[in-house]
Amino acid sequence: GNHDITYSFTDNNGCQDSSSQTVQVNALPNTLFSLIDDSICISEAPISLQSGTPLGGVYSGAGVNGITFNPVNAGIGSHTLNYEYTDTNGCAKSVSDTIHVIGLPTVSYTENTPEVCELSGSFNLSGGLPGGGTYSAVSGAYVSGGAVFEANTAGVGVHLVSYQVSQLGCSNSATDTVVVNALPNVSFNMQNTFCENGDSIIVSGGIPSGGAYAGAGISGGYYNPKLVAGSDQVTYSFTTTK
Repeated sequence: GNHDITYSFTDNNGCQDSSSQTVQVNALPNTLFSLIDDSICISEAPISLQSGTPLGGVYSGAGVNGITFNPVNAGIGSHTLNYEYTDTNGCAKSVSDTIHVIGLPTVSYTENTPEVCELSGSFNLSGGLPGGGTYSAVSGAYVSGGAVFEANTAGVGVHLVSYQVSQLGCSNSATDTVVVNALPNVSFNMQNTFCENGDSIIVSGGIPSGGAYAGAGISGGYYNPKLVAGSDQVTYSFTTTK
């Protein structure tokens, strides 16, 4: 408000005079500043600072450039941001608020079942650290329920899987691959008619070689019709090696 200041002087003769002047003391501006969101992930894009009032003030602090706050430039941790407004009388008032820049969780992922065979069904993905995250297909729909790899859906090939973890509202992820290998091209043709008292024969005809024969008449690498009464189903199985 306005204040009157008087100066009085008395000389050696006892004569006195005075002079007065009015001084105006201006109030500080009603400066306000409160961040809309006081937490931000370090991976997020810069945000615009627009909550300071009255408009026309100046923002300052770590990571501040003009009216923009960049969490990367500020770094992980708590930072005090200031907003100062100067009114037409030259009076200035500064207020501050704190913003917290949160780092991303450290995530690793090495799949514990990196290879499966075609048409092998589904299995639970594992190997992501820290625990509690979610698995997803990077491209396609071969991961269900956040944890299950669907080999039949994926088909033959190399498939990229992502593992994502969220902590304190900030997420990070790591990827690994699951390879679905094609089944080997197996064929089998052997003699299929025997007399019940016939001699044993060396069982053969499976392609590729190196597989295993199974059936009621199979014994020690031979097929013995004397072991079978009626028909017999002989199966040739082959398993590929890496």
